[in-house]
Amino acid sequence: MSKKLTVILGAGASNSLNPDSKPNDHQEYRPPLAKDIFKLTSQFRAILHKYALAETLASDIDRRLKRNKNGVGLEQILKGYEQLVTDGKDTSIARQFLQIPLYLNNLFGEIGSQFTVQPDEYNNLVNLTTEKVDEVLFLTLNYDNLLEIPLSNIYGIDFSKEDHYIGQKGWYLVKLHGSINWYRQFASSQIDNKNDEEYLSFLRTTPLPLKLKSDFTLISIKGYGNKYIGDIPVYPALTVPVDGKYDINCPPALHNKAKEFLSDCHNYLIIGTSGKDRDLLDLLKDNATGGKILVVGKEEESTNKTRESFMLTIPQFQSNISTYFHQRGFSEFVDSGELDNFLDKLV
Repeated sequence: MSKKLTVILGAGASNSLNPDSKPNDHQEYRPPLAKDIFKLTSQFRAILHKYALAETLASDIDRRLKRNKNGVGLEQILKGYEQLVTDGKDTSIARQFLQIPLYLNNLFGEIGSQFTVQPDEYNNLVNLTTEKVDEVLFLTLNYDNLLEIPLSNIYGIDFSKEDHYIGQKGWYLVKLHGSINWYRQFASSQIDNKNDEEYLSFLRTTPLPLKLKSDFTLISIKGYGNKYIGDIPVYPALTVPVDGKYDINCPPALHNKAKEFLSDCHNYLIIGTSGKDRDLLDLLKDNATGGKILVVGKEEESTNKTRESFMLTIPQFQSNISTYFHQRGFSEFVDSGELDNFLDKLV
């Protein structure tokens, strides 16, 4: 029987990369946790400034977070905004929210381009898992392309085709919440001059909810911040980090590959997730088998909460789920040799 492993990656995995700065690293572009996407460095502020309505909405977000009424956090606030768009309510706030995915696409694209040329932990994760495991599924909730860097370098692909994600030998990559290089075309558009100004003007008036084609358009992982592909206006295919995040933004072939793989996998490595994403939890509950599970995090309390969330939601995860935590998180997990130890004990 082949040895299979599912590696589940959240924002905490990218956030804990390269904590010891290297000459070519730019720490000001460190990938933020979801709750910190509007806690801006000067570099992030410059990106937000490109999207006037998103920048305006950021002020309302900051005001509401400062009030912290009833413990409401960023993801609950964004959920309320998103609901306006989903319900087709043409309000000023709804129009401002439409630019948030544009900001996130541009932000995480710049992070992937500027933060580091050598994501050591992802390099080692890819090398060790593909060496020690027969088949591995990288199941990530992140938009960034940092995991793709070693995969692209090793296998000579640019992730511009679905086959680049699920057609490789020994590994598959599925991004549940979208990617900086994924887009969907508008079902119809009236944009005569193909420039950013006309695009943003179109977003101010197009009917809500947005009418987008179901197909995904993939481009190279080096591409991001697109408003058009060719002459066709497009919209970022990514899930805004709202409470529960129940919006899988993933080509059906990739989603189906994840279901198929999970149904016959007995090993799980969970790195840097909160355990609160209902779409991820339901995917695992409905498709995953039990087995050996390890949750990796930074603090003992938060890592245990993640473990409890997976145990409570996924019955098949209750029998053999353990934790590893360290203030350097994913980085220490790799550097200390614990990743090697975990992989060597898989069945």
